[in-house]
Amino acid sequence: MRHPLGSSPSRRKRHRRLLLAAVVSTTLFLIFISTRPVEPSDGIVLGSRVGDRPDQEEGIGTQQEEEAEEEEVVEGGTDRASCATVEKMGEAFADSSEMESLRVREVIKRHFDLHGAARVRGLPAHQFCGQGFVIGKASEAGFGNEMYKILTAAALSVMLNRSLIIGQTRQLYPFGDYISFTNISFTLNEVKHLWRKHDCAVKYGRRLIMRIDNFEHPAETNVLCSDWKNWKHPIIWFQGTTDAVAIQFFLKNVHPQMKNAALVLFGREDSLESRPNVFGELMHVILSPTQAIEEAVDWVLQGVDPDVVLHMRMMTNRSIRAIQAAVQCIKRALSSFQQQIAKPRVVLVSDTPSFIKEITPYLAEFAEVLHFNYKFFQANSSVGNMDTLKQFDFRVKDWGPAPRWVAFVDFFLASRAKHAVVSGAHRRVGTTYAQLIAALAAANRHGKDPSGTNFKFFSSFQSNLLVDGLGNQIGWGHIWNRFAGPLSCRHQPHQCAQTPLLPPAWWDGEWQSPIPRDIQRLKSYGVTLTENGDVIESHLQAFCRAREDRRVMFLQVLLQCLLHASRTIFAEAGLLGSTHHATSLRISSTRYYSLRSTPGFADPAPPSDLLRFSASPLPLDSASKGWRGQMPEEDLVELKFRLCDGSDIGPIRYSSSSTVAMLKERILSEWPRDKKIIPRVANDVKLISGGKILENNKTIAQCRSPFGELPAGVITMHVVVQPSLTKIKTEKKVDEFPKKTTCCCSIL
Repeated sequence: MRHPLGSSPSRRKRHRRLLLAAVVSTTLFLIFISTRPVEPSDGIVLGSRVGDRPDQEEGIGTQQEEEAEEEEVVEGGTDRASCATVEKMGEAFADSSEMESLRVREVIKRHFDLHGAARVRGLPAHQFCGQGFVIGKASEAGFGNEMYKILTAAALSVMLNRSLIIGQTRQLYPFGDYISFTNISFTLNEVKHLWRKHDCAVKYGRRLIMRIDNFEHPAETNVLCSDWKNWKHPIIWFQGTTDAVAIQFFLKNVHPQMKNAALVLFGREDSLESRPNVFGELMHVILSPTQAIEEAVDWVLQGVDPDVVLHMRMMTNRSIRAIQAAVQCIKRALSSFQQQIAKPRVVLVSDTPSFIKEITPYLAEFAEVLHFNYKFFQANSSVGNMDTLKQFDFRVKDWGPAPRWVAFVDFFLASRAKHAVVSGAHRRVGTTYAQLIAALAAANRHGKDPSGTNFKFFSSFQSNLLVDGLGNQIGWGHIWNRFAGPLSCRHQPHQCAQTPLLPPAWWDGEWQSPIPRDIQRLKSYGVTLTENGDVIESHLQAFCRAREDRRVMFLQVLLQCLLHASRTIFAEAGLLGSTHHATSLRISSTRYYSLRSTPGFADPAPPSDLLRFSASPLPLDSASKGWRGQMPEEDLVELKFRLCDGSDIGPIRYSSSSTVAMLKERILSEWPRDKKIIPRVANDVKLISGGKILENNKTIAQCRSPFGELPAGVITMHVVVQPSLTKIKTEKKVDEFPKKTTCCCSIL
């Protein structure tokens, strides 16, 4: 018979005994815990830092315990040898690099005293025509990445003892509405003018040619394998340098002369504690805010510079952890001063207004908090240049909801920090924008007063960013990318780490290690890395010895009629030459612009088109003949182009590998000057064959459908002149052409 409650009396007795045993064991365990002494961990410190206030710890610390997930704490002992926290990694940057930075400042000053535009433009003709230049050209995209293009060119000009050219867009310097550039650099138009004035091509046989090295494409760069000091081309353009990494690749260049030039400027990669603030010193010399931007900065500061600046790239994200970590980091920055300040001034800079509003009450308990409220400024400012700033409101909004000019006010406002810059982010800490803020702020203080020796740059990490260590700090543009490998401990609490003013480009430091993605990327540059980031030098040497210099790119910047001969045409297919002006060119890219010249025709303006080509092993006096000799007869196609009035250009023979863009350039150079409608650029020309508009990037061979089987007879294409309604990108040309609004078409 079953018990009414579903169990027998004997089973219920066993349950009571088990329950009593559990109670006794629990009681004994609690007594043991309560009597055990509590010892601090010798691993990561989770408690307060120097300068933390008890009331602040209770407010923010309690929120952290309630809202944050339970994190795995990295213990001391054996783990210390295998990984490190961000703060441990940052200890390498604790010592000031002011002395090295001031040394580099003198190097930069001496360079621009000798090679700056103020001196070089006054040189005699024979000296000016022998001068070399480095060009830096930026678009008006993100400020940090684009400014690194200019700064990289400036650093390269110092390394190569060349003058600096800053490229212009629409006759304006990059960010020229907000930034003023000093008189140490040339514009490309000025160099062209002086080159013509001194007749460098005729008298000294030196044509104005630009050599291009594209860092973004490993197959098109010689940053590791070539001695750039031996390059004789008048202008060098180091493209794709959107961060602090590209220029530091020269530290691993296989040529001692080039490597030493980089070491003089950037210092040794394995000496992280004494690396100079190169980019900050360059900015200190090259740029300054425009009057309108400077007046907005002064309106905020009212004559007193801030002690600390907090920069937070939150991208509209609202995170209590980010606030907690940032407050702790600001306190640590304030405690690092030699002289304590009763009420320090803290400037907040962020792309997210709500973050500023939420963190301000925590900071206001111990500091005077400032930030640039652009709406209040617009409504209440009596600054004389306010109208100038208002007209920039139409610009792209790349700084949260604020107009673009606000980002430049914030940049120069933050660069006025006297003691420290703290940077944090929603995801990746130490963006290029934050790097440049800290670099310029340090350069503004170094050598100015004793406080400069204590200038610090801190990175604030909230714990959720460190669950996988620094593994999510991907991208060469971010400071901590070089520390993101297996030596970075996982599950770290909030971190406030001292940060280098010069972001490292290699992995030679003690706690630096690469992520697999970077190991693979470096292989495309010919660099084999170990798991710890050591470069296998023998592999790099072998790669450079075997590498063919087959993708060297050039731009013909300026063409002068050296001889009054028959019409000289630089054909993009490399098929035509001139008996009077022999050319040995092999086209290596479809992104190019032709140069044209007509005998007896005096251009009122300098030739503005650009030609991109690569060097040919053929001698200069046998170009046309040599190229024809190399071209198989069966690969040639005979084409003629019918214009809108029924007249023809051609027939002309082309290689089947010639692109449609090449054909358009040839048409442009051959266009009769007596026509009423004249295309100004190649994009104004449309080619039609077989009822289809041909695409620029297609070769003749690829267009077999409209061409049939490429018959032996002459193929006729129809030409339509239709100027583009959008502006042609000035990054691929020097001068602007006026646009026509007419078009014509002849269909036969």
